[in-house]
Amino acid sequence: MNRDQIAIQLYTLREEASNDLHDTLQRLSTIGYKHVELAGMYGHSASQFRAMLDAAQLRAISAHIPIGEFEERLDKVVEDAQTLGCDWVVIPWINEELRSEQKLRELGEKMTVWGSTIAGAGMKFGYHNHNFEFDNRTTNGETLWEMLVKNTDPATVSFELDAYWAMRGGFDPATLLREYANRIGLLHLKDANKEDPTRDTPFGDGALDWGAILAAARAANVEWYIVEQDHPENVWADVSRSLANAQGLAQ
Repeated sequence: MNRDQIAIQLYTLREEASNDLHDTLQRLSTIGYKHVELAGMYGHSASQFRAMLDAAQLRAISAHIPIGEFEERLDKVVEDAQTLGCDWVVIPWINEELRSEQKLRELGEKMTVWGSTIAGAGMKFGYHNHNFEFDNRTTNGETLWEMLVKNTDPATVSFELDAYWAMRGGFDPATLLREYANRIGLLHLKDANKEDPTRDTPFGDGALDWGAILAAARAANVEWYIVEQDHPENVWADVSRSLANAQGLAQ
């Protein structure tokens, strides 16, 4: 990881962005962030959002987009992502009704097709995990993560590993990065509170072994390292602290 590979997931600042997106982006830039990953557009069009990013001298490297958008209006997903200037588009979540073996196989086929369309538009396509992909297994003993990897084409589908949620699912993020080095293109820098690992904490202040994780990520040629904290206690202090820690670990 180098400093130019660090971004922040705007879900961390969802309340602030909902109240005043322009001010939120400006403050992130002032703190020192240069890249962001979107989690919605807070009522703005892609062109309006892009104008605010440009004004703040920020670049959107990725966007989390609900799976229904891929199902219902893939062309618009591509158009908006191109307007925003994204390198990546990512599915952030699948509902429980899509987690059966049959549904996962069907989803894998769809993701491969979506990924091909997105690749044709000059971008990359990924899937972001939570804990359920690891702590649930199919009848043949495979994790949902393994099912998604097996049923998608590596030429068009990558994964965004959330280190915290992988840990919560009972798996070591560094081991996953080594085992799936050719499938993981993005890494969420989310840390676990040392006293209560069910809570997250500013990146670098928690319990995860980032030395091992980042070494494995570098070996896997991860493209972007994205700070995220689902439940910050003091959002501006926390995102500042996370950036300082990330920059301190950058090489």
